[in-house]
Order: sequence, then C-alpha cells, then structure tokens
Amino acid sequence: MGKGPKKGVFLALLGKDPQRRVWAGVLFFLLAYSTLLCWHQLSRPREVSAPGADMAIHLPFKVYWVESLKQGDPAFWNPYVTFGIPFVGHPSVSVFSPFNVLHLTLPTLLAFKLETLFHFFLGGWGMLLLLRAWGCGWWAGLTGALAFSFQAFGFVHHFAGQISMGNAAAWLPWVLYSLERASQGKQWRWVAAAGAFGALSMFEGYPQISYYILLLADFYLLALLWRRRVTFGEVIQMGLGLSIAFVALSACLLFPASEFVAESNRSTWGYGNIMTDYEEWRKILFLLAPRFLGLPQDNSYNDMGHWSYHETAIYIGLLPVVLFMLAPLLRPKQGRLYLWCLGVGLLFWLLSMGRSTPYTEVLYKFFYEFVPGFGVHRSIGRMTLVTGFCLAAGGALVMDRLGAWLASQGARKGRMGWGALLAAFLLPAILAATAYDLWAYGKMFMGTRPNNYFNKNILFPEDFAAEVVADKTFPRIQPESQIHGNILFRVGELKGNDMTLPKDSLTYREMCSDNNYDNPLSDLARMRYMWCPKDISAGGRWRAFKKDHFINDKVLPRAFLAGAARAVPSPEEALLTLRQGLADPAGVLLLQTKTDPPAGEPGHLGAASIETYRNNEVVIRCDAPRPCYLFLSDCFFPGWHATLDGKSVPILKANGTFRAVRIDQAGPHLVRMVYRPLWLYLGLAVSIPAWLLLLACWRRWGVWTLREAHWLRVAGVWTLAVLGQGPRTVPGQGQELGRGKGKKL
Repeated sequence: MGKGPKKGVFLALLGKDPQRRVWAGVLFFLLAYSTLLCWHQLSRPREVSAPGADMAIHLPFKVYWVESLKQGDPAFWNPYVTFGIPFVGHPSVSVFSPFNVLHLTLPTLLAFKLETLFHFFLGGWGMLLLLRAWGCGWWAGLTGALAFSFQAFGFVHHFAGQISMGNAAAWLPWVLYSLERASQGKQWRWVAAAGAFGALSMFEGYPQISYYILLLADFYLLALLWRRRVTFGEVIQMGLGLSIAFVALSACLLFPASEFVAESNRSTWGYGNIMTDYEEWRKILFLLAPRFLGLPQDNSYNDMGHWSYHETAIYIGLLPVVLFMLAPLLRPKQGRLYLWCLGVGLLFWLLSMGRSTPYTEVLYKFFYEFVPGFGVHRSIGRMTLVTGFCLAAGGALVMDRLGAWLASQGARKGRMGWGALLAAFLLPAILAATAYDLWAYGKMFMGTRPNNYFNKNILFPEDFAAEVVADKTFPRIQPESQIHGNILFRVGELKGNDMTLPKDSLTYREMCSDNNYDNPLSDLARMRYMWCPKDISAGGRWRAFKKDHFINDKVLPRAFLAGAARAVPSPEEALLTLRQGLADPAGVLLLQTKTDPPAGEPGHLGAASIETYRNNEVVIRCDAPRPCYLFLSDCFFPGWHATLDGKSVPILKANGTFRAVRIDQAGPHLVRMVYRPLWLYLGLAVSIPAWLLLLACWRRWGVWTLREAHWLRVAGVWTLAVLGQGPRTVPGQGQELGRGKGKKL
C-alpha cells in the first residue's frame, strides 16, 4: 500500500494545528495584498516612492543619516540645513527606526518602498490580532484589518511625501492589542509591550501620531474599566506602567527631540499656528464619496489649498461604513466595544473640526487648555486617523454579528440552515468587495509617477551645481526650490522646506530675506550663491552669473577673527543692528551675554582656516595678532563644546545665532568644537537598559501579575488623592480600589 502524498515543506513547518495554517494563510493574504497595492512603486527602481514635497525632507535626511553610519561618524548634528540643526533630535530623520536596517543593506529607493510595504502589512496584522482578541471571526477580522491599514490616511499622506506618518500609524492596533492582552491575563509584560509599540511608533518619525495613539490608549483603558475587564486600581497601574515604559523605551529620541523643540520655533507657536487643515461638516461625505471635491493628482482639488486633501480626507471603504451604520439593527454582541468606537470616533472627528464651528472650537479649546501636549500639533485634521480606526473596528464588530445572525437562520439540529450558506457566501464577498474598493482608491495615489530628488538640476543647472559643489570655502546657497537635496552634496542652504528650526536661526533667515537678501546679514552668513527668477543685481551686492542665478562677492569667510565685541540683550537687537549697518559684522561681534566682554579695538583680523569640518566636529586653526574673538557662522546650540589649544573654553552666542570663542593671547591657536548632546546620552542611558530589561524579563513578567504590583497601586492612589480626583484609602489598608470583592460596577 502506498503511504499517500507527502506533505509540502510549507505545511510541514506549520505542523498539524489547523489554527496555525489559517493564520499562515491570513498573513500571506495580507502580505500579498500589500505587495499588489505597492507594486506600482516596487516596479520603478529608479524613482522615489512618494511624489509630495515632504519627501524632499525625508529622503535626503535618511540618506544623509545612513551614509554617516556607514562612514562611522553618526550625524548627531547636520551642519547643512540653514546654520545647522540637531539631527538626532529631529524626529523626521527617524534615527532609531528598526527599519533603518533596510537602508543600511539595500539601495535607498528600494528600502523606502519595502518600508512602506511592510508597514501596510504591519498595520493590518495588528488590527487583525486586536479584532480577534475582541472575539471577531476571521472574515470580519480581515475586513476590519483592510479597512484600517489601507484607509485613506496612509495613501494620501504617502502621496504627500509624509511616509513616516503612515509608518507611525501602523503601530496603533498593536498598542491596543497589548492592553487587551494585559487585561485578559493581568500580566505586566503586555503593559510593557504596549509601551514598546508606542516607542516604536515614536521612532518612525512623527511624534504627533504617537501622541494620538497614546491618547487613544488612555481612552481604551477607560473602555476596559467600563467593560469590567479590570478594576479601577488596575487601570491606574496599567496607565502608569504604560507611561513609564513608553518614556523609558523612547527616551533616546524623546529627550533630544524635546530639547530641540524647546529651542525651536515650535516653542513659540500659539493657537493660530496649529489651527490649520481642520475638518468641516461637509467633508464627512469623504466616507461615502472620497472624490466629491476632486483629487490633488489632476489639480481638481483646491479646497483650503491644493495639499489640504491629504490632511482632511477620510475613507475606509464603502462597505465597512455601511456595516458600521447597521449597528442599531444588528446589535453587535460586543455592544460596549461598539459604543466605545462610536463615542471615541465621534469625539476625535469633532476635535479635528477645530474652529470650523463655534461648538467644535469650544470642545477643542477645552482639550487645548487642559490636556497636556494637545496644543502643540498643527494640521489637526490628522486626528481622523483615530476616527478611521474606530469606524473600521466598529464595522468589523457589526459584520461579525451579521455572520452570527445569518448562521442562526434556518438552522436545525445537526443540519446547516440556509442562513449559514448565505453567510458562507456573503462574508467573503464583503471582504473581496472591500479589498477591491480600497485597492482601486489606493492605486490612484500609489500609482502616481513620483519625482526624483537626487537630481542636482533641481537646485541649479548642471554646470552651476558643479561649481557650487567644488567650492571648498564652505559657501551657503539660497534655492527657491526649497529642496533639501543639497545636503547630499554637502552644500549648506539658508532656506529649506522644514517646519522646525532653531528659533534664532529662523529669525535670522527671515530678517536676512528683506530686500532680496541685499543686506549685511547675507554676507555674515556666507550666502554666496542664489537662484532668483528676477534681477536683484541693482543693489550692488549680487552679481548676475547666468539667467536667474547670482553670486555675492561681499561674503565674509565662514570663520574669521574679530577684534572686539559688545553685549546685546537679545538676538533680535543684534540682528537689527547688523542689518541697519550700525555695526561692522567683520570687526565687532554682538554677544548675547549678561556681562560686558573685555574691551578691544574693533577690526577684521583676517580669516581662520577650517581644517576639519565633519558632522559633529569642527577644527579651526588661526593666528591671532592680539587678543580677539574667533567667529564661526554656524548655529549656537546646547551640546556644543570647545577647546582652545586643548583647554576647555566656553562657546559664546554671537551675532544673533552663531558661535564665537574668546582668544586671550596672541599667536597661533587650534580651536576644536565638538557636539556632544547631553540629552541624547541621557536618553541612551535610559533606553538601552530598558529595552534589554524588556527582552530579558519577558517570560518573568508573564508570571508577575498586575495584582502583585502593590507599590504601583499605592503610588497611583496617592497621586490621585493629592490631585483631589480619587479615593483617599490605600489598597490593602481597609478598602479595595474601584470594584470591591463580589461587587459590580
């Protein structure tokens, strides 16, 4: 007798468990669907994966960071954007993203495309796990997974070049899934896992999305309490544990990024700065007809600006929305979960409307005033990510109830009824129709022909670009294109398409731009080359080189010696003084100090020689004829340290935003400036042990339950008691927190 056909290698690896085979098939489906959707980009090896202007930030930043790693000189500081920025603290670089491995091992363009593909798959997989944990069947779970992962949010932001926003959003269901598992098994490791997934979202490069995810996690903790899955005391423990884990695991980015934001123009933003790209009542029609106002690809959409579409569009597929609205008829068995999705989704939709109506503005201002961190994020329409998630999850819950109801129709003892046969056809049909609907919608954005930001001709004509790159005197340029690609050629720029800059550098740039950059501030910043579509040579500072291209022959050296200095109270006063010609920028430095500097004779004492100019280090050799100041037109920022002939000396803030060092003795000197960001090192000192502890203690934390963490419950209760918002009795000393033994909420 024959032994029958042999099992395939794939099935042999899966084993005999049918559940594992189903999971393998489901995950293969999600991966295949993601690949099909991204195929338009994967099949174009020489083009970047997103056409939007924001790719002019993400692509050069990523390339520059990866190249610095390969060269063994990690770019903690980037000296080529304006006057320099703290690169490791800039979230858009996504320095700590685990997907940087792709960029280290693969060509840049292919790595970007695979990164996008994996995040579509990752978001769908996490959503499926969450819906299965909620009790949904396979068909409903897959439909909800597609509706969330492939909703408009990911497509349109990818089209706009904001690929890291979609990448960060992919971790949302993983955070909630971990909290759900923590409530089921009362295990600390799942609380820590929620913090880890939140940290991974932070590492993707969009803190705004990570903030919304953590805010949603807080609402989900309340849902767990409402569903009687946890006690009030356990909610406090989980909330504190999630916060501690997130801060500890993301500290390597959170700490330096917080320092950068505090020193940047974002720290000065007010209500008017963030109230942009908000939703309107009529845009709820996006859920049913995403093209009703046109599309940005063919320039038919121009409501609130051409690029407003990607900030306000919301679409999860037509059938999931219809299913969501059928809840009053079908009454899903997870009724409280559905009501939570309805309430939270509506809340975030109303918040995303902002000042579009007086009522929603009152609601937004309440959160703006009383919820920490809520009022620092612009483009508030991005909160519709949460609304889309809630609609997808709620639609899956109703679809699951629909399948159960159909299965019960016409059933007899031991026999399958007509309803089960209908369900066997209808549920896969809903999944297939949703998949095609989202594929057709996403194809319009993923299939758009993208730009190529590696082309030097975007900045200048080829011969002119060659001259700029060959100029070894460290010039700066002023490109009208606002493309950051020049950092790939190691050319500094004054203007860029970046919303976050050191605030004093931004003030300098704005004052320098007056009168077509025809003022002494352009000379001081060594802005030698400029592209401008109109003739600016009449002032005498700019000389026409070619059509629309000009050269400034009056620029000062990047580093030079000045004979004197005087104190000024603010950077703004220093810049006004220089722009109006009331001080010689080459001979007198205006220092922002509280005490008057030593007296000296004003005068330009010659250029200094820059021997080393690297990401985190500048070495300058000079020959001082008398006591004077060494000036370098690079940004003054916390973390820079200087030595003069091997001895530590302070770095002074000069001429509004630049660096200077006092030289007390005549003769040859060697000045070395090194960037050592304290907050980065502190963050690494916290994050590295935290990640190692999480990985090493994963199994141990599966044994240690929430109820055993008595100290954390006590800390939570006393915190609430001090704030006057909770009970004042301590668990274990007379009363159980929240729900008592045998009592219902």
